[in-house]
Amino acid sequence: MLIGGDFNILRYQEEENNDRFDTHWPFLFNVVIDRLDLREVSMSGRQFTWANNHYVLTYEKLDRVLMDTEWELKFPLVTVRALERIEALSDHMRQSFLTLTLRTHRPVALSSLNWDGCIGKVL
Repeated sequence: MLIGGDFNILRYQEEENNDRFDTHWPFLFNVVIDRLDLREVSMSGRQFTWANNHYVLTYEKLDRVLMDTEWELKFPLVTVRALERIEALSDHMRQSFLTLTLRTHRPVALSSLNWDGCIGKVL
């Protein structure tokens, strides 16, 4: 299982640039992630994925990709990279998702993940 997108919730205090961190919702979100035995694919490129566009900027990491053990075993070289934000389109950073299989060493584009049981939307 692979789940990715805007979860609109933080997991850790260091995922925002201010001191208004509330532990309640992140705690519950992390419990769900643990119960489903998911792991977050580490992201490179930028620390935060969202900005509020106000005079006093708030930055947060709201977008992420989570995977289960089966996915991790099948695609152990998965990477996510946060790209530059296009302000006219969104207040979120775009993300690039790439994985290589150990057997073929060929990239698998996210848009090609359309087998039975895979529900997804690529923007």
